[in-house]
Amino acid sequence: MKKLLSIAFLLIVPLFIVKAEETKSTMDLLTGQTWKLYNSYSRYNVYQLFTRDKVIDITVTDNRNIKKEYWYYLSDTDEGPFDNSKMGKSVNGKHIYLYDPEDGWSTTMEIIELSEEKFVYLNIINVREGVTPRPDIDYTIYYSTDDKID
Repeated sequence: MKKLLSIAFLLIVPLFIVKAEETKSTMDLLTGQTWKLYNSYSRYNVYQLFTRDKVIDITVTDNRNIKKEYWYYLSDTDEGPFDNSKMGKSVNGKHIYLYDPEDGWSTTMEIIELSEEKFVYLNIINVREGVTPRPDIDYTIYYSTDDKID
């Protein structure tokens, strides 16, 4: 009987471990990586780092790093204008609401794909206005990287 219970335990425990890995939140996936822009049209490397309530864009040039910070929050609905009271409160969602506190503009991005290796989003502002998104321009692709950025 003990042998049977031991075998059952050995078979069941890995299922819980796999399930725990599958249930990482959107926030965990975003904040757990350094994201490098794929196919940048610039000669410089472009990165994104996420904290709980900020997105930090970093462009690495020949002689310095240019950093820009934006506020954001996650939501499952396409709900309209940015609401800073929601920052850092939701850990899941398929929409990223982004706001530039310096310039006052905001945008909404729909997460198309998110894993530990890849982050793809669509800027949905044009979609709201009836424009059909084009994969070559409207989808932004980032890959996780081990690059060290200061």
